[in-house]
Amino acid sequence: MYIYSIVRKYMNLFKIGFRVLYKGKVFVTSFARSLRGFIHTPQHRLAVPTGRQVSGFTLFELIISVGVIAILSGLVYITVQPADLLARARDMQRVDDLNTISTLIAGKKTQEKRVRSLGEPNILYISLPSTYSDCSDISSQLLSLPTGYSYHCVTSENLKKTDGTGWIPVDFTSNRISVLPIDPVNSITKGLYYVYTYNGTNFELNAFIESSRVQEGFAAKDGGTSSSTYEAGSLLTLYDESTMATKLADGSSCTAGSECTNGSCITLYTDADHDGYGTGSSLGGFCYTTSTIPTGKSLSSADCNDASISIYQYLNGYTDADTDGYTVGSVQQVCSGSSLPTGYRTEASAVADCYDSSSSAYPGQTSYFLQNRGDGSFDYNCDNSITKYLTSGTYNKGSNVVWTDSYYNGTCFQHRGFYSTFTSTSLAGLSCGETGQDIEQISSFSDEFGVTYTQGTSCSVLYPGPFAQLGYAYQQVCR
Repeated sequence: MYIYSIVRKYMNLFKIGFRVLYKGKVFVTSFARSLRGFIHTPQHRLAVPTGRQVSGFTLFELIISVGVIAILSGLVYITVQPADLLARARDMQRVDDLNTISTLIAGKKTQEKRVRSLGEPNILYISLPSTYSDCSDISSQLLSLPTGYSYHCVTSENLKKTDGTGWIPVDFTSNRISVLPIDPVNSITKGLYYVYTYNGTNFELNAFIESSRVQEGFAAKDGGTSSSTYEAGSLLTLYDESTMATKLADGSSCTAGSECTNGSCITLYTDADHDGYGTGSSLGGFCYTTSTIPTGKSLSSADCNDASISIYQYLNGYTDADTDGYTVGSVQQVCSGSSLPTGYRTEASAVADCYDSSSSAYPGQTSYFLQNRGDGSFDYNCDNSITKYLTSGTYNKGSNVVWTDSYYNGTCFQHRGFYSTFTSTSLAGLSCGETGQDIEQISSFSDEFGVTYTQGTSCSVLYPGPFAQLGYAYQQVCR
């Protein structure tokens, strides 16, 4: 009906235009004839056969008429604007569609106990086709929804079905409508499609309007929340386009409330060593998925060493500097890679180390040592006391004697060695780490060849010389 009324309106405009042209023709003819009377003076008059009446347009009149027609045609075109006329026609179809659907659903509400479903709360059913029921393949181009809401789509094959499997989840088969209406354009790229939502009690239908005249005449006066969207239903505040926001592209700066085309608004940090762990102050919020975060940025700010790709996180550890298996101190945060570095253990030892700078000093050590553990102490077994042990070994024939020189006594060469000043009676006074020798003079001894030597001054005896001793070497070791 609306299209018919528009056509009639502009047909009337055309009629008016033709009437203007006709009146213009009369005026132009009269004017042209007056002008011709001036032009056809005796000196300018063309020869016209006498007795013959001139009728119709002259060439001059025709030129003037065409000019008037061109001007009026331009005015008519500007007034009509075909594109706007088509947009208004589509908008009026949207108004009619939503009013029709709203009437049908309102009738269903009165029979709610007998109606299977009018939809699920907090879901926006849209007239756009999609392969996925959650519209995930086109969601990046849709307006973002308030928290708790989601979109619902059906395939193009089911879009217009009236049995409850169409884009509106209501069974209209009893209403004898052949197809479920969709937007005349129904394009996501142009943002033109229908929306239906139901909160369990009330419902709302929305259509985006193209023409400013229909927005002013219908959308702004429908009692809803938007002046650019036509709304119909039982409660026109269920869907508010003004709460939606255009989604931001990947890499765009964003805030906590921003909506991103892909992923979400995430806070990033500098990752100088590109190990996936950042540090320092926040760089701000950006729209990315976790898989599209660019190199040099990271979600994490916990990198403890942003100059090393192999060291990037703090781990709990206990100190074991000498790596003897015994720890000292309490748990601490250790800057590490995938595991704790050398010198730390994940668990504390049952008994603490008493000296963590020597791997030989630890609880339960059973060995004795000639040198102190590094701090002047010989407490290698961590029992807070010193246990001494005197080691000894026998030697003979000078095999363990340090020979210092030899001299010629006038008959033969003899050897002199170094002897300890300690005696067997003074060995008990040795301190930890001291050594001593106890030399016992004997009158004779036999070597491994069975040769017997007797103490004396004769040079006729074989090496090692005219003496024989049985010595003892001692070391005072401790723990």
